[in-house]
Amino acid sequence: MIGLFESVKCYFSARFVLWLSIFSMVILSFGCSKSDEGVDTPSAVEVRVETSGAETLSSEKGLELMLKVSPSDTDFTYANGSYNVKLFYAQTNRFATEVYVSDVVKLSSGSYRITIADRSGGKNFMLNLCVGITTSNPTKTFYSNAFTLNNYEMTTGLASLSFHKQSNPQLKEDIYCSYDESTQTFTARATDITSGLVDPTQLVATFVAQGDVTINGKAQQSGVTPNDFSKPVIYTVTSGSEKKEYTVRFINFTGLPVVYINTVTRQTPINRDITSKTEWKDASLRIEGNGIFDDLEEVPLQLRGRGNVSWGWDKKAFNIKFTKQQKVLGMKKHKRWIMLANYADITMLRNDVAYRISDMTSLKWAPKGQHVELVYNGKYSGTYYLCEQVRVDKDRVAITELPKNADGSTLNNVTPDKVGYLVEFDFHADATKWQWRTSFHHTKYGKESIYLVKYPDDEDLTDAQFNYIKGLIQDLESQLMTIKENPSANEAQINEQFEQIINKNIDPMSFIDYWLVYEVCINHEILNPGSVYLHKDVGGKFFAGPTWDFDYGTFNFTYHEAQPASNSLYVSGAVWYRYLFRNPKMKAMAKARWKELKPQLQQVPQYITEKSEYLKYAAQENLQLWPMTITTNGDSHLSYSESINAMKRVFNERLQIIDRCIEEW
Repeated sequence: MIGLFESVKCYFSARFVLWLSIFSMVILSFGCSKSDEGVDTPSAVEVRVETSGAETLSSEKGLELMLKVSPSDTDFTYANGSYNVKLFYAQTNRFATEVYVSDVVKLSSGSYRITIADRSGGKNFMLNLCVGITTSNPTKTFYSNAFTLNNYEMTTGLASLSFHKQSNPQLKEDIYCSYDESTQTFTARATDITSGLVDPTQLVATFVAQGDVTINGKAQQSGVTPNDFSKPVIYTVTSGSEKKEYTVRFINFTGLPVVYINTVTRQTPINRDITSKTEWKDASLRIEGNGIFDDLEEVPLQLRGRGNVSWGWDKKAFNIKFTKQQKVLGMKKHKRWIMLANYADITMLRNDVAYRISDMTSLKWAPKGQHVELVYNGKYSGTYYLCEQVRVDKDRVAITELPKNADGSTLNNVTPDKVGYLVEFDFHADATKWQWRTSFHHTKYGKESIYLVKYPDDEDLTDAQFNYIKGLIQDLESQLMTIKENPSANEAQINEQFEQIINKNIDPMSFIDYWLVYEVCINHEILNPGSVYLHKDVGGKFFAGPTWDFDYGTFNFTYHEAQPASNSLYVSGAVWYRYLFRNPKMKAMAKARWKELKPQLQQVPQYITEKSEYLKYAAQENLQLWPMTITTNGDSHLSYSESINAMKRVFNERLQIIDRCIEEW
């Protein structure tokens, strides 16, 4: 039966008489190291439980232990005179829920007898606990040495496993394992990453077992034998004819790579240091790949804030600009990257899943990214998504770039038809010289839509190039709108004109696939429009994409903008599509494309499951630091696992809705 486990760092054991004297000498030297205020326990008060180190609790009789408090006159009573003594999970210092202190009796000065009672409801457990006393002047909680408590006798096997600082000098504190009885897996997690990750390749485990313990046939000695825990390790315990195997995993913090950024200002927290979206701040960055990716040695860079709505939130997203191209976390080299905060997204997966879906289509490129933990100016700052920025490059939006001079500067006298263009449709764009308003489409907020030229870059773009791409887009819009608004044209004439426009100006498959990504993910931004892209290469047609910005209001039906998606095609009337889908051939192509893509899309929920398992520890740490306060995605009131299930449920429902609507289209 699986026990109840509050902490993933709890230390599990059982009572084995043969090892009690040895085990007690080890465990009594280690106690809970932090108070519930999150600071080191003051040394003024010492609390010690007289224990063998491994105790068994009888649900009928309870368990009596001796408690010593020094100084002996320490006052830890409530106003009514009863003693303020509680049980806590070791190291997390959270209240234990399976057991409690039912009685405290003073025996002599500084000496007490405590009785521990079971309130687990009959469920088996193995817990690592400590006793805490809370004083009133000052109000502080002081913790005892750790001891293991279980409520059932264990036979042959590995009873407990931990990593002690005494045997592993690189550790900052003792690390206790959680235990999953269903998979017979012990999991240890290092919690301090501010100065670097633990090297797991030569760790010494301390364990209690009944039987002979081996790894790959090599005998193991508790507190002595080092092993490589960079990968899961299998412990084998044999006693007579019995044999049991256990998996031991060591996880550095959350298991994700860790990005260390130090800025010249050295200010924390991050929202006090990143205060500008226009001014670059000098900084340095290094990455510890945590056994998943290659490390990146410290390199210089600059950073600045980013975002529109998200700019007002405390967890700041920011742009990164390296001094030279860098390969990051297995992704292809580039100077420009983004650290997305995913502050509104409790799943931390909406962008990642959308880009995964985009990769399933004909769209030529979607941003790649990896989830990372961020230590910013020495302070843990949450889980981020380090991803490629939408930029023109041979490995990103691959269109013809402006040629370079011998010194690396951009050649600025290129004729307009000899360079590629990346254009963004964004109603809340910051003002620049290189944008224009269009009457082609008004946003639902009554604002005119805005086109911005994103490539060539602002400093390289010429008036001739700007006017060239602006003219091409305005001409396309004019043709589409003229056909729609021509009341004298019959259906055959309209279709013929549409096909001429489509064949001449756009790549229809890219526009269909781009639309489907927004439909599937329920992204309202194409209705604004905001963060909507198209690009054109030399001598070529307009292509839709790339996809961007899917973390806000997506994958749910409750957001007021998204409610129509619960029973209809959601964005088939957005921007260009209100005109393009008047053409029967375009609609037929869209229907056929949906049937092709649907089998691949049905695999997405499994991808979400796998990624959420990868992020489960990150979710714990990130949400503790950045509690969810944004309700847009409809899951702010849910736990992480519940929000993941909601995301998968909505996605599956959306596939069915689109399937039905397209059949009736």
